[in-house]
Amino acid sequence: MFQATVEPKAYELCLLDPRRLRFSYSPVGNVRLEIAGDRCYLSVDIARSFPIDQQERYLSIRNALDEERPEIGMIVDPAELDPESRLVVEQELYRRYFVPRILRIVRLKEEFGVLNFDVETDRGPREFSVRNPQENLREIGDERMLIIDIDGCRYEIPDLRQVDRKSATILRDYMDW
Repeated sequence: MFQATVEPKAYELCLLDPRRLRFSYSPVGNVRLEIAGDRCYLSVDIARSFPIDQQERYLSIRNALDEERPEIGMIVDPAELDPESRLVVEQELYRRYFVPRILRIVRLKEEFGVLNFDVETDRGPREFSVRNPQENLREIGDERMLIIDIDGCRYEIPDLRQVDRKSATILRDYMDW
């Protein structure tokens, strides 16, 4: 019996030279990328390759107009971009990674396996619900926590030791810490 073997495609990392890149907004609000002397992309997505521990480095740039969203390349240090491009990149990263910080848990109630939070954040009061706390209440460092609600919105507690004692106690009741 004949069996064909398919070799996996090798992934070639393309590092982009920040000095040759120009990011701007198109008239319809897409992020546009021009690579000097090479090509132009009318719409790109910018994402952190290591969003938790390397937030200021290693940005993945992808072609947003291609259905498969292939990676165009990676920027190792976005601080090397020109000031206008750096501002566009920072605005896009802020929009993509908007994560309110929880300052205090006012109330936490469990109903039918769903945790209902009433919290104060650095962006004002919020109410949200969390299903499956074992997956959606995540420890992401020493006393640092990420909470993902049922809509996929993320909330951060940068240091559980910095929130009031009552809030920390409420959370620890739902965690294996």
